[in-house]
Amino acid sequence: WDYRDNPNRYHIHEVIAALCRLKIDYPDPFQSNNFNWDVGGYGKRLHLNGSDMDAVVVANFRVSELSMIPGFQHTGLWYDYLTGEPVEVTDVSAFMTFAPGEYHVYVDQPVNFPAAMTEITNTELNGVVYPNPNSGTFVIEFPEAVNVNTLQIFDLNGREVTPFCSANILHGGKVIQFVNNSLYAGVYALRILSDNQQFNARVVISNNR
Repeated sequence: WDYRDNPNRYHIHEVIAALCRLKIDYPDPFQSNNFNWDVGGYGKRLHLNGSDMDAVVVANFRVSELSMIPGFQHTGLWYDYLTGEPVEVTDVSAFMTFAPGEYHVYVDQPVNFPAAMTEITNTELNGVVYPNPNSGTFVIEFPEAVNVNTLQIFDLNGREVTPFCSANILHGGKVIQFVNNSLYAGVYALRILSDNQQFNARVVISNNR
């Protein structure tokens, strides 16, 4: 079992373990019936109101940057639980900008923060998509072979459409060929993760159906 050998997978393990410790060590807001959530859009928010501590969970479920209001319950000093960084809140209606997939758990009391809980940073892979636009078949070419861990395609609504495509890895990982006969014409977001690197591109499909 290679969790410890894969930094991205092991990071997920550490995040889940840290969240479990928070709930066990500080049960007050998690046992309270005073909570509310807003999960209707791409920006998700959960507010937990305890007698000793409040918590706010925010996440961006889009594949692009998103500005949203976390909706802190009050002004003052808050803490990002997973990093321990303090956040001074002066306006509970202020917007904050979140990267694709970015999430935070904020608490309004200093707690036992997870040790060395830092986000995995993926460096950008250099690659070229061609032809682009295309009629449903296209190629991504890299200057060097890549080890593909994750390969995903999303439509502009953030819905993953990868199952409708097939991908062939050629030339030892330097070339990836996509073939699809099911996607409608439109713009799609392509994401490839390779160890601690990632490749992102917009692909335009025309006259496919």
